Amino acid sequence: RHFAFDHGENEYSHWLPLLLADRLGTIEGIIYDIKHGSLPSIIAEKGWPAQLKFDKKGLIKKLAFFTALTTGAYLMLTKPNKF
Repeated sequence: RHFAFDHGENEYSHWLPLLLADRLGTIEGIIYDIKHGSLPSIIAEKGWPAQLKFDKKGLIKKLAFFTALTTGAYLMLTKPNKF
């Protein structure tokens, strides 16, 4: 994070390290939770219960899209190579 603040806000060298530090912090938090005997509730942290209550159609669309994307990627990667 200190590296990022040595650069101006209009440069990638400011924002990319901040994004990377944020992702690493998330991973560290998950590891910390697991080490201390609790699993993080990713569904609750993503806000799906609230979205299910207030925007069912949007949540269903989102889940259908990612299910189709995951299924397509799985089928493409497991399909035997015919060449």
